[in-house]
Amino acid sequence: MSTPTQLQQKSELQLPNPGLLFAAIQAAGIPVQAIHCVDDRVVPVECSTRHLKAKLPTARLRVIDGCDHTTVVLGPERDFVDELRAFWWSALGQ
Repeated sequence: MSTPTQLQQKSELQLPNPGLLFAAIQAAGIPVQAIHCVDDRVVPVECSTRHLKAKLPTARLRVIDGCDHTTVVLGPERDFVDELRAFWWSALGQ
């Protein structure tokens, strides 16, 4: 278990600049797949459709109708799982 001092130190850790991170991913040719639900009220779909695609134009994006943020955990996740499986195989060249 972390002490309050350790938690404070962890919160002060600097994450890499997101712009540099996206540029490195793009330059390395790392495949990125985003799956977003239309009715997500936690993370608006615009985060993927506008912002992610602007930062990683080669990212594949799949927007699924009829689901929300909890669908993968609580609901029918077949579309999500099928989409990830297809992406993983394509990333492996299969």
